[in-house]
Amino acid sequence: MEQLSLKERQAELKRDFIIEVAKRLFFEKGYENTSIDEVALTAGFSKSTLYTYVKSKEELFMHIHLEGMRSRYELLSQKMNRKSTGYAKIYAFGEEYYHFYKQNQGYFKLHLYEDYNSLDKSKIELELYDQFDHLLDRIIAIVRDAFELGIQDHSIRGNIDAGYLDKYFAYTLRTILNVAFSPEKTKQIQDVFDEEKFYYQYLDLFMSAIKNN
Repeated sequence: MEQLSLKERQAELKRDFIIEVAKRLFFEKGYENTSIDEVALTAGFSKSTLYTYVKSKEELFMHIHLEGMRSRYELLSQKMNRKSTGYAKIYAFGEEYYHFYKQNQGYFKLHLYEDYNSLDKSKIELELYDQFDHLLDRIIAIVRDAFELGIQDHSIRGNIDAGYLDKYFAYTLRTILNVAFSPEKTKQIQDVFDEEKFYYQYLDLFMSAIKNN
């Protein structure tokens, strides 16, 4: 029994090492530009050996994306919990969203990829995908709950569907961040581009549109 436990721990350490190598490559080169062969070579394993620890490139993606989501969820929920009104909670979400992804742009790129591409679930361990679905539900819930609280406490307009608001908010914030983090997308802007000003001006516009005056 002790010997089996040791083997399991060794396998876990090797898997974690492979995930870290993949994360570095995905962040540096992009997920689409990194092959599973390159991950195996960089980690010092044959591809067949690598597959004894992870199921696929898609599974590596999910491990790393889930890691980023966990960190983001903890920071977002902590900051939102310090606020009392629904409006203030949503604004706090917007602030932390920028700061987290400003410091972790590799996770942001994976998030964008997951938004617009369908991962093959058959190549990901079911338990891992279930963890992703559960955490995504929790993130959606804290945002939707804040919008619903804002409608109830009258800090947010009452004539808006909270179920739509969380989608508007999440997808537009990511679109704005994608532009802010991509200088080549800002060539038509005449002034010196200020990515933080660009993001926060949008956040303020969105919040002013939903605020109950």
